[in-house]
Amino acid sequence: MKKKVGIIIFIVCVFIGIVFFKENRLSEKPAEYLIDIMIKNEEKINIDYIQMGIILPDGNKEIINTVRGNSMGNDMFHFTINYSPDTYFFLKGTSDGKEIEPCYFDMANYSNVNEPQEMYFYIEDFKIYKE
Repeated sequence: MKKKVGIIIFIVCVFIGIVFFKENRLSEKPAEYLIDIMIKNEEKINIDYIQMGIILPDGNKEIINTVRGNSMGNDMFHFTINYSPDTYFFLKGTSDGKEIEPCYFDMANYSNVNEPQEMYFYIEDFKIYKE
């Protein structure tokens, strides 16, 4: 009798395990998108910092990362981020204390999770505001 109860408990546990595994497999989230954002400074413009931020659904902006100009030799800035294709981002910063024109962009055209992705920006293309 004890043997039958043990077998029934074992079968129930296996059944629960199979159901749990199946449900987890069906509810898996899709792979995260990952991209390297490279900001090149070919003319060696003096950059104090570059900030990358996200525009939240309510319209507010939140800084997610800051890179100081002297941390990478001031000729290349690099951010690696996880994102979803419908997310909006911005880049902003300063050069010699003057504000750099913010750049706004989305990731709608970057949806490949199977190979590395990179996005390039060039400091020379940004307007630097005079004080």
